[in-house]
Amino acid sequence: MSRQDEALITVRITDIVDESRHVRTFTLEPAEAGRGIVYDAGQFLTLRLPVAGAEPIMRTYSISTCPISDRKLAFTVKRAAGGVGSNWLYELAEVGMVLQTHPPAGRFTLDPSDLTVHLYAAGVGITPIIALCKYALTSTSRRVKLHYSSRTRDEATFIGEIARLRERYADRFDPDVRLTNEAGRVEAEEIQRATGRDVEAISYVCGPADYTRMVVDSLVAAGRSRDAIRTESFGPGPRPDSEAMPELDSPSVAVVHLNGEQTRVRWPADMPLIEALDAAGIAAPSSCRQGECLTCECKVQSGNTVMLKNNVLDDEDIDAGYALACQLLPGDPEIVIAFL
Repeated sequence: MSRQDEALITVRITDIVDESRHVRTFTLEPAEAGRGIVYDAGQFLTLRLPVAGAEPIMRTYSISTCPISDRKLAFTVKRAAGGVGSNWLYELAEVGMVLQTHPPAGRFTLDPSDLTVHLYAAGVGITPIIALCKYALTSTSRRVKLHYSSRTRDEATFIGEIARLRERYADRFDPDVRLTNEAGRVEAEEIQRATGRDVEAISYVCGPADYTRMVVDSLVAAGRSRDAIRTESFGPGPRPDSEAMPELDSPSVAVVHLNGEQTRVRWPADMPLIEALDAAGIAAPSSCRQGECLTCECKVQSGNTVMLKNNVLDDEDIDAGYALACQLLPGDPEIVIAFL
């Protein structure tokens, strides 16, 4: 069963905290008595926000709490210029308000090994990283290194929590907070020097696409296996390598079944399906457009495709033909797609 078939959970906001300039945390509890919310550190929520003057929108936000160390679940949001969801939360959300969310999802979670954990975060990318950090420290005996870059101290999020974790777990927690307006941006050589001694380590990276790419490339250049590097990014995902990309002489055609109608749409080889539908003036369901939610979930009924990024569909879903339209590229001249 795909996650869009799962019932929404009704939740109530119980607390709102300003973590830093432009970053705010919202604490939630189930609105239904006796119901809990099960989640893993590093996952995210897809919330249904009742934006005034429009249909409700779906937006994904990372969970910043740990199910072991934190009493309630919370998600953290950076206010973005022009961001409909984040601005609505900042301006209208208040304690006591009831919202709806899909169950927590995502695969950016701690592996079950006993290897040293290296955490890399930039900007608001610290949100799922701090959850992983707390979980690794409170539920395992693993060593944890944190490398966190923020432009200024005013913009640095969870600084107080990082300091408390450092004091409590001084024997195995090594945090490095870098203020780039003072020390400059972190360079590849620094990543390699800082982590080179821990050959047997698992790395988790979250931040803007350029930062994530730099860290991953630096780790690989230092001899790390890509299998030991997990990433979560904010912004468009990387394109597949040349071997994974379909080779087509001309644009494909998507035969799209949506809202009871069938439409044929021109689908260029390097354009995600949702963008091809935009270009054709077809309003298909979509939200984050980053492969982080299920709003654009569809089913490939015939033809070959490839996804740029996927953090929400499991292997069973993919084997059944489910895909994310915002990440889907064509691999055949004609592909039949049905939206759910």
